[in-house]
Amino acid sequence: MDKEARLKLARKALSMLLAEDDDALRESLSLFFDSQGYRVFPARSGTEAVEIAIAHRISFSVMDINMPGLTGIEALREIHKELGILPCIFMSGDSSCRMKIKVFEAGGFSFLAKPIKIELMKSSVDRLVRQYFLEDPGERGSPI
Repeated sequence: MDKEARLKLARKALSMLLAEDDDALRESLSLFFDSQGYRVFPARSGTEAVEIAIAHRISFSVMDINMPGLTGIEALREIHKELGILPCIFMSGDSSCRMKIKVFEAGGFSFLAKPIKIELMKSSVDRLVRQYFLEDPGERGSPI
């Protein structure tokens, strides 16, 4: 089975937490990723994101950083305490170097600046899925 076919099958088995307080963006991203075959669980706040991730044993997440209640980074830390590592793509209107450092220190997989370009988002999600759910650990090569 080729890599694209494996990716398509993986989408059906994976659940995505989509945490974004902007209703229009959350709805459009939810519809897009649903059309790609993912089971999407939308959340309006960091607190709701933690509850959904734990209740549904989410596969990975896409989270805004600045949300009501817990920030995306705080939410991811809470999720890690309960579930262990959960791959996460962060997004924010603040694309400063300081913010990017915070994201990667928190264990974020990648960072996307707002306004979101759907092709960049799709590419980032596809890379995350390949790396965490499809790659054979032997294919990754040596970290040295």
